[in-house]
Amino acid sequence: MASEVSICNQAISWLGATPIASLDDDTTEARLCKANYAQVRDAVLEEHDWTFAIGRFDLPKNAVGPTNGYGNGFQIPSSVLRVLDVNCGEDWRVEGQDIVTNEAAVSIRAVVRVDDPNRFSSLFVQALAARLAADLAISITQSRELQKQHYQIYLDKLAAAVANDGMQGKSRQVTASWLRNSRAGGTALAGPTVGLPGRGGCPGG
Repeated sequence: MASEVSICNQAISWLGATPIASLDDDTTEARLCKANYAQVRDAVLEEHDWTFAIGRFDLPKNAVGPTNGYGNGFQIPSSVLRVLDVNCGEDWRVEGQDIVTNEAAVSIRAVVRVDDPNRFSSLFVQALAARLAADLAISITQSRELQKQHYQIYLDKLAAAVANDGMQGKSRQVTASWLRNSRAGGTALAGPTVGLPGRGGCPGG
C-alpha cells in the first residue's frame, strides 16, 4: 500500500539520500518532502484526466454576477484542479475559482485533488515518485544533470501511466438519449460528457 512517506522514500532513494520515517523527521530530506510533496502531487494529477481523480459537479451560482460581460458566475469547488468538460455550450470561461457564462445552470467534469495515496494506480505512484525526485534533485544532490535525468525518467513513467489509465473503460461517446435528457433539464451527470472540453448543451439550454 502506498503512503506519502513510501512515495517520498522511493524518490529520495533514487537520489541516494537517507530514507525518512515521517514527514516530520528533523532531517533535510523530510523537510524537503514535506514542503514539496503536495504541490508535486497536484502537478502530476493535473497532467491527465486520471480515472481515479475524476469528479462531476453541479455548480452553485454566485449571488452576485461577474462584471466582465457575462451574466452569471458559478463557483468551482476548491478540490478541482482542472476543469475538463462543461455541459454548458461554448461560451464560458474559467476565471479564478469561477466559471462565467450567460447560461442559467452549469455542470462540470473535472480532475480533483486526491489526498489518499491508496487511490493512486501503481504506475501513477511511479510517475509521482520520479517527478518528486526530479524536483528535489538539486536541493539534495546539487546536480543539475541528475535533475535532468530524473525529469526524463518522470516523462517516461508518466507516459506509461497515462497509456495504462487510458485503456480503462469505454470511449466517451455522446449518446443521443443522454444529450436529450441533458438539454431537457434531466440529470446532467447521468452519462458521458459531450465531445471536447467546453462543448455541449447546458441543462435546460
